[in-house]
Amino acid sequence: EPRRVGRRGPAGAAYRAIGDHWRWFARIVDERTLREGDPIVAALERAAADARAAVATDRGDAELAAFSSWLDEFLGFVRLFDRAIGLVPTIEPEGLARALSVLSRLPDTTVSRLVGLIAATPEDDLVALADALGRVSPSAAGRLTRLVAATARRLPA
Repeated sequence: EPRRVGRRGPAGAAYRAIGDHWRWFARIVDERTLREGDPIVAALERAAADARAAVATDRGDAELAAFSSWLDEFLGFVRLFDRAIGLVPTIEPEGLARALSVLSRLPDTTVSRLVGLIAATPEDDLVALADALGRVSPSAAGRLTRLVAATARRLPA
């Protein structure tokens, strides 16, 4: 038996492959959110609070007020992005795959127009619509989708 020199490291780690690549993707998103996203959000929240406190102390500093406002806006953006990314691990892989598949079949002009329609519609109306759609059964969703598609085709552009 050969003589061993030095210290041995920890026992080798065993990894099990995740066969479903959508589950793998969701797991990666979840882990990276915990490791990277959450600490960034916490740091930005502290920085924004510090900036607001500094503005309250020195109300005459326009540059500080502008920076504080920018930081609050940026924090809002990061929270929205974090919320969107955080939903990925909670969505069933089959549903996520299907949603992205449908999206990939639409022309870029259609996607741009849909985003424009979302931007032009009052936010409370969109929330009410999405909440209502989330409550219907799959069969009712199919009927509703066909009805809306037929109605939209008849409307002027």
